[in-house]
Amino acid sequence: MLESSDGRYNFSGFIAKNTNFQENYSVGLVFRPKEEKGSIVLLRVNGPHGSNEFAHHHDGPHVHVASAQRINEGLKPEGNIETDVPYTTIEEAIQYFMKRIDLLERDRVKYFPTPNVNKQMNIDFENPEGG
Repeated sequence: MLESSDGRYNFSGFIAKNTNFQENYSVGLVFRPKEEKGSIVLLRVNGPHGSNEFAHHHDGPHVHVASAQRINEGLKPEGNIETDVPYTTIEEAIQYFMKRIDLLERDRVKYFPTPNVNKQMNIDFENPEGG
């Protein structure tokens, strides 16, 4: 769980990676209103996971961003797509995500492992709780 700097808003973050297709990953931010049930995905930082006739953007790294207009129209909130992104690996995507949401340095250190000299992060996707 994450909280806005002013303490008014709650969020959660997630990191998911397909164990069979390493390029298929997603790092996201979810808004969780305090006063009502439900949640809204605000941001998904994705790797390439195969295009199709309706989603050509899936052939490369891309970002899905929510907008008030899409929410008000009853559409999937994070339907705005950005394809000009500065990452290719999940490690780079996580670093991009942390910068994009302006995650405080103390929370970066607390929640995300520091990349090693090869820009790799030690994340155990098979056992995310570490035990």
